[in-house]
Amino acid sequence: ETEPVEEDAAVALEGLVSLWIHNNCSSVLLIGQDQTDEIVPLNGGASLAYRWRSPTAPKKIRFSIAGKATDWRWSNSITFSVGSSRVRLEEGYVNSDIRGLHGTYLYVVVKDTGVRRDMFLSGEITLANMLRHNLLYKVRVKRREETVWQTISSGDFNSETMTCSVLCNTEYETVLKLKYKTSGSGWSGDIPLKECRKENMPWLVKRMY
Repeated sequence: ETEPVEEDAAVALEGLVSLWIHNNCSSVLLIGQDQTDEIVPLNGGASLAYRWRSPTAPKKIRFSIAGKATDWRWSNSITFSVGSSRVRLEEGYVNSDIRGLHGTYLYVVVKDTGVRRDMFLSGEITLANMLRHNLLYKVRVKRREETVWQTISSGDFNSETMTCSVLCNTEYETVLKLKYKTSGSGWSGDIPLKECRKENMPWLVKRMY
């Protein structure tokens, strides 16, 4: 007999597991139950059928960004309760009413559909391609006092689709670059990813050749 494919197994689990976590970010996240040694990596765009690691530990979830750093820290933990919240990664929970604080924020929405409860995780920025052209994209960041840019998210950007959201530190300058998927085309100029408070003022971008 052949083993069921991964997708079929996930569908079968839906009737057995009441808690699901969906990573709608482009980054890999680490997830764990509070006050336990649990560390579960969750790839960007992936979903996880979750079970509490310990029946006696607090029923709370904490997060971190997966990376090469050895000194990473957990965020403060949140309950798996219906509603929305904002978690400051590495430095703990910040209420959504607090404005103007720098850091990298994870936006959490929990929905209840009867016997199933879903937690959706997303970042600060979501990109939408409203054109009829398939593109490539990359999001780059740098500290304001530095000159070296770092790419934090990149990939295909197909026509009339949206990307996974991007986790961005609000202390950094963040830009988007685009190019056609056709061979020989170059990257666009930098498109600032920040709020434009003036109406009818689009960013001017160097044409992609």
